[in-house]
Amino acid sequence: MTVLLPWGQKLLIYCTVLWFLLWLIFFLQTERESNPIYDVGIVGDSTTLGISILAFAIVVFARSFIHFVMNKANHNQV
Repeated sequence: MTVLLPWGQKLLIYCTVLWFLLWLIFFLQTERESNPIYDVGIVGDSTTLGISILAFAIVVFARSFIHFVMNKANHNQV
């Protein structure tokens, strides 16, 4: 059973690239927000990016956990 995409090397590469890209954008945005003339607004962009990073990590962890449980269940049935 797969949640959205099958596990494989391509998905691992996509997830790794996205993970580092999110962190890069987060640090670049944090640097921009440290400028005294930058107007943050109600919710800063770095906050939104931080929430995106957290959501991505939770989804990858949940998907990994489901994959692990399903593999154990399939292995025990054989």
